[in-house]
Amino acid sequence: DAPWDARRCATFMMWSTGVAFALDRYVYSHLFARWWPRNCFRNVLKATAADNIVITPFLYFPCFYAWEAVCEGNEMRTAAERYRAEAVVQLPMTWAFWVPANLVTFSIAPHLRTVWSGAAGTLYIGLLSYVAHAYRGES
Repeated sequence: DAPWDARRCATFMMWSTGVAFALDRYVYSHLFARWWPRNCFRNVLKATAADNIVITPFLYFPCFYAWEAVCEGNEMRTAAERYRAEAVVQLPMTWAFWVPANLVTFSIAPHLRTVWSGAAGTLYIGLLSYVAHAYRGES
């Protein structure tokens, strides 16, 4: 196996620049700004909890696994099975990264959240890709 997989990289790139950007922009800049309009510490904690307990495990990851299955030509059942198997590894890693990052995300003005999340997400996607493929025994 080559250490760099162009198809895997393209899948993550398309996800990050297309789907994830749209989800982040809508959820972080619109919904969360409407639900918790003031940048007080209590609202930052509520938004961080909502993102990590609800949005990520029940919206973001299922959408990502479905995206990956489509890009790889697999069935949605395969995506669901893969997510169930990998969630025990990926969710704790996600929370370790995104809880602190979300404390920053939801402390800044709503119009800057997507930009910040995109920058942090670039690093996170690389880590997630590495962990996911190491878990599967791939390079």
